[in-house]
Amino acid sequence: MSMQRYAVIVECSSNGRFYIPEARRRGLRPLVIYPHLPDSPYTAMRAHTRDELEKEIPVIDAPEDMDALIKLLEPYPIACVLAGSEYGVAMADELAHRLGLPGNAPETSYVRLEKPSMQEALKKAGIRYIRSRTVTSLEEAEAFWRELGEKRVVVKPLASAGTVGVHFCSDLQQLQQHVRALLADKDLFGRTIEAVMIQEYIDGTEYIVNTVSCNGVHRMTDLWMYNKVAIGSEGNAYDYARLMTRLEPGHRALIEYTYQVLDALGYTYGPSHGEYMVDEEGPVLIEAGARPMGGGFSMDLLDACLGHHLTDCAMDSYLNPERFEEARLAPYRPAMEMMIKYFIAPRRQDVFALPALALLKHLKSFRRVNLTDVLQSGMLEKTVDLLSAPAFLQLCHPDLKVVMQDYQTIRQIEQKDFGLLFAEGGGEKSELDVSQALEAYRSLPEGERFMLLDDEEECRRMRAYGVTAVPPDTLESLSGERVGGVFALSSVMGLEDCLDMVPSFVKKLRSGGIMRVMDRSYRGFPCGSAGYEWMMRLMDVELQVPLYGQSSILTGLLGGVSAVRSGELIQTDWFVRVKDDQWLLPERRASQEGIEICERLGIGPGAKVYDCPCGDARISYQMALCGADVTGMDINPRFVKQAKERFQALGIAGRFTVGDMRNASYPGGCDVFLNWFNSFGYFSEEENQRHMRAMADCIRPGGFLLLEGPNPSHIIDNVKTKYEQNPAEVQQQWDENTRRMNITYPPEGEGEAVVVSIRIYDLEEYRALFQEAGLVLEESFGEHFRPLTQDSMRMILVARKPA
Repeated sequence: MSMQRYAVIVECSSNGRFYIPEARRRGLRPLVIYPHLPDSPYTAMRAHTRDELEKEIPVIDAPEDMDALIKLLEPYPIACVLAGSEYGVAMADELAHRLGLPGNAPETSYVRLEKPSMQEALKKAGIRYIRSRTVTSLEEAEAFWRELGEKRVVVKPLASAGTVGVHFCSDLQQLQQHVRALLADKDLFGRTIEAVMIQEYIDGTEYIVNTVSCNGVHRMTDLWMYNKVAIGSEGNAYDYARLMTRLEPGHRALIEYTYQVLDALGYTYGPSHGEYMVDEEGPVLIEAGARPMGGGFSMDLLDACLGHHLTDCAMDSYLNPERFEEARLAPYRPAMEMMIKYFIAPRRQDVFALPALALLKHLKSFRRVNLTDVLQSGMLEKTVDLLSAPAFLQLCHPDLKVVMQDYQTIRQIEQKDFGLLFAEGGGEKSELDVSQALEAYRSLPEGERFMLLDDEEECRRMRAYGVTAVPPDTLESLSGERVGGVFALSSVMGLEDCLDMVPSFVKKLRSGGIMRVMDRSYRGFPCGSAGYEWMMRLMDVELQVPLYGQSSILTGLLGGVSAVRSGELIQTDWFVRVKDDQWLLPERRASQEGIEICERLGIGPGAKVYDCPCGDARISYQMALCGADVTGMDINPRFVKQAKERFQALGIAGRFTVGDMRNASYPGGCDVFLNWFNSFGYFSEEENQRHMRAMADCIRPGGFLLLEGPNPSHIIDNVKTKYEQNPAEVQQQWDENTRRMNITYPPEGEGEAVVVSIRIYDLEEYRALFQEAGLVLEESFGEHFRPLTQDSMRMILVARKPA
């Protein structure tokens, strides 16, 4: 057998699955162990996860005898033992101890697993805890309720996941009902519930604090704020979890308390996923788990937002203390805003269709929706806890306002028009009302108009009246931008398919164009016209006052989906949507310019260079070859991955992270800050100035900022105010009023074109920007450090931070 070492993952599920690729990345082989569990609702979830494991991954069904398990593991040289979920914690602790590997003490595993023991440990440590009691009968529950002053209490199993089995009781009757029900039930481990926990109710703001620990030293990796919705006494439905990208007043105290909790619960190594409530008295622990946070995230999404994906930080705590310490001392600055929105079903229902798929993918911050359970079962239960949430949605965007606006849209649909997300029925076939359709068509502005109909037969009927009519399969071939259009598909297509046609329809309208939706398009849908109204809103089609005599027809005005207004970019996620090759210099040119920079600035051994944004480091690697200590950051996780691979292939050191360049940070200060190849000016004037200050803050006194970008005089002379060319090519438009270059990148496949707007500063404007940020312009050059003239295509600026 190969002597390659193994990473043991005990109970591999949820985000614990990330340990598999993470182990391989470190040259380890994953080995999965499943502890013995009685039949329970969790065993079905486990079976699904197990089926997804690759066949070459060794899997061991653990015997109940630990000595027998140790014997089974003898052929495997093991590097670390990891708990992949709550159900693997106790076994992971015991295995690590038996094998002499880093881990938490097995004799205190129960403290990290059992909710009453957690609170007792906090009490013993002298820090705030929640008054709790384990009860085995109704009489004991009633006695403790009276002891607490007959206030609202929480009833929960001693061990569970999420909010499963958690109930809020405002009176004695509710308390009796839920205690009686739990004592007759089984927990997620399949064990008969013989005791339940009664806790005083804490009313406040709930947070998730994720941490990793290495040899007793703790590091917070990410902070989330939870919002839950109380479902009477039935439970607590998750509404959303939002990543806190910036610490706010009060968060320091929360994190300090978290570290005290970790000490009290015996966390020495590995991850912790803790739930905390903050009220007027401060923070208090609800419960914590010694495993990575779940939530169905993808590794790529976490990398893009956090710069890590939780399990890599956890493995560092076991295998790479140096990297753990480096990350612990780094600033906390997630690059992107992120939210997980959990859907809340108001009742049990069958699901006929999923219009949500058509609606949600058009949210600006949309990343992924998980509808697996609904698709498999064809029904959903009333949401009362995390497990009964029918689906969840991941939102991610650089701008918090965009994320919150999208959340509000989803929440409004969820509360007012839930059938738009999970439909119980379909539409109906209705005959085309020719006179109504003609009236709607002829009331559109004069010019090129069109009408979308079910099929060619209906189109022929309307063409006889001079109407430009098309069926769905030929809509894309309709040329030109139209002043208006009539959407007249019948609802028999189904709401999801009808809504899917709206974006294609809107693309045929010019800015300011009129859209009319016939009532046959929504007749029979439980939510009536609401689906179209929401989709029109998402497509930037503003609803208009219905016309007298045509009040059943929806009318909207297209406002311009991808327009640039007043110099502000509407599409704010452009930097993750433009094709990668548009951001990179040709390899040969980049290498040459890297050498030129080293020669001009005298960059040599020991020079601290911060390349931000770094792309795939095809410029700064030349500086590393000259002996420089290179650090890089980029918003694109693919570039960061490629940069790391480039340096590893060359055998040179370098540090690269995912992040927003506006949040650049370099503790101690760098010698040279490199902002190269069109990497400044993409935001508002205020944000551009903030970006400049952030760069200046990274530079040590006496250090330099090296900034390269387009020469404005060359742009003005060579780019027309309106630039018309092949729509399949990149288009440029110079706006003299805002001094911005608006660049339109063609769409990929069926996607939308991407508009990028960059503010082009001249030499004197840069001088003022530098001065405001505490920098002094030292030198200016054209391309390749030649003299700067009006004909220079590029502009290279060297600014110094005074000593």
